[in-house]
Amino acid sequence: MSDIDYFNEVARTWDENPARHEMAHALFNAFNQHVSLNEKMVALDFGAGTGLVTLPMAGRVASTVAVDSSVEMLAVLKNKARTAGLNIHTEIYDGVEYPDLGRNFDVVTATMVLHHVPDIEPLIEQFQQWLKPGGHLVIADLEPEDGSFHGDGNPSVHHHGFDPQQLSQQLASQGMIVKAIEQPHHIAKPQEDGSMRKYPVFLLVTQMPELV
Repeated sequence: MSDIDYFNEVARTWDENPARHEMAHALFNAFNQHVSLNEKMVALDFGAGTGLVTLPMAGRVASTVAVDSSVEMLAVLKNKARTAGLNIHTEIYDGVEYPDLGRNFDVVTATMVLHHVPDIEPLIEQFQQWLKPGGHLVIADLEPEDGSFHGDGNPSVHHHGFDPQQLSQQLASQGMIVKAIEQPHHIAKPQEDGSMRKYPVFLLVTQMPELV
């Protein structure tokens, strides 16, 4: 099963897991402490899925674009946006060519996305191209783990987490300004021995330099 097929298959039941709502709420609240969203902004959520972060962000900005590789995930998002009366435009990413979005953004978010991407360097470069001068890039993902987090048959995992310090240094070397690194959430998952294990999730907030 391909990555896209997997997410298409699980899209309709994705929101049934309360832990996903809890994580999205924690991550949105954390990044909202560092990025002052307002009604003049345009935002991009890459790897938006069913919109658990996209929707609360869309309620605070002028317009939002949600990008994902799963048609079914975006169908769930669009239905929720329609019900909520939110202005969210959706775009499919085919896994090869990044979509031409026709604009630059005040904020780009990618939550729990990077570990699904085989080579993150081209994606980070694309994030920078999508950002306005002074715009913010917000990344949230798993900290390094031993591979036990995705024990549910998910075929699309290419990294077992990231060291946020190393990732921030990588972004800084590419000209980004590191604004914040924190650990706003843990995901608890049962282990084979019946115990519960907490997997830390980091939040990294960076900013494109302003034009001089």
